[in-house]
Amino acid sequence: GFIHYVQSLCYYGLGHINIELRAFWVAYGCAFVIAVLMALMLRFDIVPANPDKKQYLPRCEYLGPLAILPAAIGMSLDFQVQFDPTAIAVCWVMIFIAYILQLLYALRMLELILPDETFAGPAERLGASYLPEGWRKVPSSFYHVLYFVAPPTKLQPGQNDIVREVKSGGGGAYEEVVAAGEPKASKKPVETVEAFSSANQTEPWRLAAAIATTLPVSWCFLIFGCIIDMAIGEQALVTAPHWSRPPMTRLSKRPHELGTPIGFPWPAGTQPWIPEQMAWHEEKRHAETYNFNRRLSAEPEAPVAPAAMVTAALKGLLAALPSDGPGPAAATAEPVDWPSFFEPKLLACSAGGHVAALTPRGFGAIAPLGTSHAAEPFALGGLTHVPPLVGAAGHGEGLLLASCTGHLLECPGPRPAGGAAWPCAPAQSMPNMLPVS
Repeated sequence: GFIHYVQSLCYYGLGHINIELRAFWVAYGCAFVIAVLMALMLRFDIVPANPDKKQYLPRCEYLGPLAILPAAIGMSLDFQVQFDPTAIAVCWVMIFIAYILQLLYALRMLELILPDETFAGPAERLGASYLPEGWRKVPSSFYHVLYFVAPPTKLQPGQNDIVREVKSGGGGAYEEVVAAGEPKASKKPVETVEAFSSANQTEPWRLAAAIATTLPVSWCFLIFGCIIDMAIGEQALVTAPHWSRPPMTRLSKRPHELGTPIGFPWPAGTQPWIPEQMAWHEEKRHAETYNFNRRLSAEPEAPVAPAAMVTAALKGLLAALPSDGPGPAAATAEPVDWPSFFEPKLLACSAGGHVAALTPRGFGAIAPLGTSHAAEPFALGGLTHVPPLVGAAGHGEGLLLASCTGHLLECPGPRPAGGAAWPCAPAQSMPNMLPVS
């Protein structure tokens, strides 16, 4: 039991350190130290003492601490920063390797727990443990760490078995102290009772074997469950709770994980998903086009062609030449107070002097230009059936939107007041789809 507890600390450390602390190297170091401790405990506790016993899984007890390594690698791949289909495949391979190693380890432990019918143990001697007559159903590999409290088969001169004498009602010390003057015929002989002779007594090895049998059965069930997850998606049967951030590197099959219930009074899925709900699973559905929780950061610069470098140099020279006319206007930053945790990817300007910032799922905020003003949040409706947005532009008082797969949508103005959803629909005055290669 303590060995299994030590191994559980490895998996607990991997989950806690990776998910809560986000410490990559610490997770490996913690799991490695505990796995070494588990291996040492197995080495000291399991010593084969019966050479006649056939071993079906020899040395497989060391697969238990070894299973921690593929589990750690799989979790690192599952929570990596960038989406990579190859990493997902390797992650699943690591999961199955860890589960199979755990299954073999559980079967080996069950094999070691089963008693040896032919194992009699060493001969009785003072100061050492021994097996009384009939007590042969013990695992030989653990015999050196088993300590039995058994009644003696014989007594040395001057020794008394008080417990047995009390049960039998006489003999030994009772005869010497209380019944010394009674005739010999009245003395009761010491009764010998076979161990576990009653029907309501269960042999200890049966209890231990029953507990150990549940482990390989459980690992078989988990392996079967992983196969189902690979077929229908790892969160196809249950969605992640609102307080849990699921692994960002695995994709579930559509239409699973469209949104996350975050405390609304209606059941999940009965009302159209709003952008805040859909953002939790955004990367898992469209990992190739959008990265969750990435603010407006600069992308790695692409290599610049020589012709472009020459053009940029000429523009710089022309800008440095003196001119009689007015110079270019300097850019000024607009003091806009955007909503908290707002991570827009798109900007759209209108003719009325307003600028709207949008997320790929249609949550946005709009603010007037030229004055210090707090942006007013809004949400676009009618986008649950389209992929993330990649383009937006002002269209009169409304908006014109484009998705990553070419959908063209129009949100006619003016924008509804009072925080109501701004309805959007396929564009009427232009093609509904754009050519996308």
